[in-house]
Amino acid sequence: MALGEESAAGLGINVKLVPLMGMAVVLIMAGASVSLIGGISFIGLIVPHSARFIVGTDYGRLLSVCVLLGAILLVLADIVACTINAHFDTPVGALVSAIGVPIFLALAYRKKGAII
Repeated sequence: MALGEESAAGLGINVKLVPLMGMAVVLIMAGASVSLIGGISFIGLIVPHSARFIVGTDYGRLLSVCVLLGAILLVLADIVACTINAHFDTPVGALVSAIGVPIFLALAYRKKGAII
């Protein structure tokens, strides 16, 4: 599939079914990780793809940008969670999930997405 639809079809791959199956597998795996670990696992799912979109594929810079973006996202989510309702403790994982689900679905739905 990485070589193009024509090459994949020439090798006998169903070019309509493979992306759908890939997206289903990715979404099921993301749901499993979130259900086992919690909403904070969205940081590990979203940050690397967002950093690759910003920096490109240079792994030297990608790692440092991932570290910074992950830390920034978690700190901002914690600040917002503390200020939403100051008298009660709002879980950071719930806020990260609320931010992460639309972003992850957008990444998974893109035709030339970084996930599939």
